[in-house]
Amino acid sequence: MGKAIAFHSYKGGTGKTLISANLAAILAEGGSDVCVLDYDFRAPSQHLLFKQNPSHWLDEFLLGKCGIEETIVDLSSMLPVKGRLMAGFANPACDTMRLMMAMDDTWETKSLHGTIKAKDAVLGSLKVDYLIFDTAPGMQLLSANALAVSDVNIVVTKTDEFDIEGTKELVRGVYKVLGRKVMMIANRVLEREAYVDELRGDLRVVLEKKLGVPVLGIVPCYCDLQSSGGSTVHTLTQPEHPFVRVLRGISAELLHILGNGA
Repeated sequence: MGKAIAFHSYKGGTGKTLISANLAAILAEGGSDVCVLDYDFRAPSQHLLFKQNPSHWLDEFLLGKCGIEETIVDLSSMLPVKGRLMAGFANPACDTMRLMMAMDDTWETKSLHGTIKAKDAVLGSLKVDYLIFDTAPGMQLLSANALAVSDVNIVVTKTDEFDIEGTKELVRGVYKVLGRKVMMIANRVLEREAYVDELRGDLRVVLEKKLGVPVLGIVPCYCDLQSSGGSTVHTLTQPEHPFVRVLRGISAELLHILGNGA
């Protein structure tokens, strides 16, 4: 069986979706079989990054209208990767998002069984090496489901005080309660140390002391990425961009950690 990895954040705007999509592409580029599931049902965007309009959505699977395999789109033939790259997308239609937002806690709790079923099918039947959940920010039960069934939780945060304090609360009240291995990626970092290799280690120590969890990587703020509006997977369109090079280092670190046991 492969590993399930859930990407999460305290609030929106941290770049969590962009990082999870690019890391998926980097892992597939390296020869792994990877599947991304967009578990942000209230503001989905993975379909925009991968330019997809599937015949079945993950919402339909969780509502019992189709099987998980029917929602999975194989992107391998479209992209220059050595492994397989697959994805399941959440429906961005307003009616569907309203429906998902209207679901009560009882339904969301029952959906845990659907999330477990999805994980088992993707890692088992589809023989995927890495299943990546791109969850909704904050404390929503569907996000909690993905965090609970994953082997590793990766929280993506910016380094402003608001994000740091919120992330500390998630570490204390969610990740440690779930008992999963948790790591942090600091993204859109403006501190000078983030741009200097020799100083990045010092910043890592500071962040680990503040949050009490290992820092998987530090990603500087690249303002030019904002011009794309988060509408492209840069690993596939700009493979030599510094942002991608930093993520390649994070990917290598993640593979080392997973190889030694999550």
